[in-house]
Amino acid sequence: MAAASEVNSFLRHILLFLLRRPLAVGALLVLALAAALFAVFRADFENDIARMLPDGSESARAYRKIADSAMFNKAMILLSADSPAAFSTPEFAEKCRALAERLRRCRPEILRVDCELFRGTPMESLSALFAYVPLYTTPAAMPPAPELARRTMKQLLLPSSTGRAAMIQLDPAGLLSPVYGALNRFRSISGFSAAMDSPFLMTEDHRHLLINIETSLPVSNPESGRRLLAVLEPALAEAGFAPEIKSELILPHRRAIANEQVVKNDIGLVTLFSVILLPLLVIFVYRGDPRSLLLPAVPFLAALLTAALTVLIFPRPQLFAIGIGGVIIGVALDYGIHIYSAMNTRGPLRNLCRLLPPLLLSMATSCAAFGLFLFSPMEAIRQLGFFAGTSLLLSLILMLVLLPPVLRGRRTVPEFPLGPLENSRRHPCMIIVIFAAAALLAMLFLPRLQIRADVRQYDMSPASYDELERKVPALFQTPGVESAMALFGGETRDEALRHASAVAGQPEIFSVAELLPPEELRQKHLAEWRKFPLEQYRAELRSAGKKLGFQDGYFDKFLNALAASVQNPPDEFVPPPLRAAADRLLVQGRSGEWNAAALYRESPENEARLLNTPGVTLISRNHIPRIMARDIMRGILPSAFAGLAAVILLVVCYFRSARAAASALLPVVLSILFTAGLFGAVGKGINIPVMAAGIILCALAVDYGVFVIHALRTGRERLVFRAVTLSALTTLAGGLTVAFTRHPMLSDAGCTLIAGIFFAWASAVFLLPVLHRRSES
Repeated sequence: MAAASEVNSFLRHILLFLLRRPLAVGALLVLALAAALFAVFRADFENDIARMLPDGSESARAYRKIADSAMFNKAMILLSADSPAAFSTPEFAEKCRALAERLRRCRPEILRVDCELFRGTPMESLSALFAYVPLYTTPAAMPPAPELARRTMKQLLLPSSTGRAAMIQLDPAGLLSPVYGALNRFRSISGFSAAMDSPFLMTEDHRHLLINIETSLPVSNPESGRRLLAVLEPALAEAGFAPEIKSELILPHRRAIANEQVVKNDIGLVTLFSVILLPLLVIFVYRGDPRSLLLPAVPFLAALLTAALTVLIFPRPQLFAIGIGGVIIGVALDYGIHIYSAMNTRGPLRNLCRLLPPLLLSMATSCAAFGLFLFSPMEAIRQLGFFAGTSLLLSLILMLVLLPPVLRGRRTVPEFPLGPLENSRRHPCMIIVIFAAAALLAMLFLPRLQIRADVRQYDMSPASYDELERKVPALFQTPGVESAMALFGGETRDEALRHASAVAGQPEIFSVAELLPPEELRQKHLAEWRKFPLEQYRAELRSAGKKLGFQDGYFDKFLNALAASVQNPPDEFVPPPLRAAADRLLVQGRSGEWNAAALYRESPENEARLLNTPGVTLISRNHIPRIMARDIMRGILPSAFAGLAAVILLVVCYFRSARAAASALLPVVLSILFTAGLFGAVGKGINIPVMAAGIILCALAVDYGVFVIHALRTGRERLVFRAVTLSALTTLAGGLTVAFTRHPMLSDAGCTLIAGIFFAWASAVFLLPVLHRRSES
């Protein structure tokens, strides 16, 4: 009792100190409000799904690599025509190359533009590729001279040699066979299908042509998307293609732009609903008392100040954390309701000081749960915890400072019909049976709950984007062939290639290292070629060729090209004919890290083999959602259990009675159980916002239990029914502000809180009094 008196005395002195300096407090708030508005309107808020994933988790690493690598930050221009003749004219080829050249000059937005598989004739491409023979193969691939002469003659005599005599003469030993084999594996595993009789990247029916564009701008950044659109749209409009050629811009960055617009519209809707709905509610409840408008105004001010602090503390503030503000405002309004009730009684300051301990406990349980969010491995949850906890703390402080001077003077407190409460008193057994049956029914539906962690559910971009992006695989992919990608990182290009070479040649797996051997292996091959007695081999081959009827010097073209490549190997790392494939599978990201890719047929066996390789990151349609569900559960469950433990500890310490604490916590347990059962019954899945809202629900539901048990122990049952009911109404109103938004990050959280708060209120005002009376009797 002495400790409680000291606390009340300390709080009373603080209140009186603040009440005596209203002008100083008001001036400080005006300055803080101006600074907050300036910070919020200048901030650049994000809607980055990767921030929803645990730091350092496999799924977070995968999304970081996707955002960092030009393999995924790309755009495409699809040109289509009804007749192949539209793409066969010299005018079209000139305009297509001119468009590509114009786009290449648009740096730094565009890194690379490819509209051709290879330049020049097939023979020219073969000659360019043959220059890399000493880097790709060893002299062991050279057959003895007599055998090579016989093999060459046999090839020339075959009917299939028609039109290939020059190619056979350039590489009679088949030294490029490993490269051709790797290319065939690439086509087979990737399912890539294109016309090989055209230099352009064109479908086999010659009716569709693709221009690939690599960009330094990440697909997850809306501002980057707008910059890229400003470059691509004018260039495409001014390309001057013939009217029969239809052009379509396939830009994944548009998704980020569309999603950002949806979230911004939702936050505007939340703000509008909060500004209109909450003031109307308090004006209606308090019968037109203009002073009651301060009750929602103070949480608005606290939320604005906290938003400014969020911008200053977190370099990349998330819209999701700010968007949940409508709910927090509704929760913080509860504090004002209790203060209003205390100030409209005899001895208002004395009653307010008596109210402070349960009020502070309510705030402490909520802030403890939100405070533990700060230790979450998920950045978006950390920001949500900071925003929600700080908003509630500031709301209570500002209400204690601003409301008492304004609310002085008694006014009739609104009456609520007490019929439901009286019925619960007269029929306690019926109440217990109803809640027991509801709990049993909820448990029956729990097995139907499913975890839905796939971030694609948060993509609110138009369906037309999906249709457009599916066109390219449908046109350039072999039907029925689905491939996924494994990334191998490294600080240097050679390190990434060495890592990727660990899976080279495995069945149903193609590694870019099969096309691009690491530098150390190239130098080893070159050193072996320089020891090879090439002139002696030339003499033996000339002699063997004469015996079979070859003209003198027939093999000189092959041997001269080989000798030139040995003495002066090419400087470029990637052979020009292989750039179209290799440059997309070996990329340096914006962070400076290199990534080498391996393509594989998507199957559990192939995934298991790749996951046993150190340093691999799998990017596949099935693997990513699976590891996301695992990582999210691992990231959010510790925060949930820690928040629940903190709430339990605070309640036990406050009541100092296991029975009273258990009773106060009962609305928490039942609200979670009933909400989970309802979601299982209607087929609604558990995702990130639902789990985050569930943790918030634990912190809010305990307030009803605390106030009801406190009132039952002090004989204020009727008064607390009014206060708790009004508090539930305001919290439900806050939930309604986000429940009808478009984006599931907000709407799912709102629906969870609406259902949970209703169940917590019903449990507190109907079940707890019945159980308390039975335990007392």
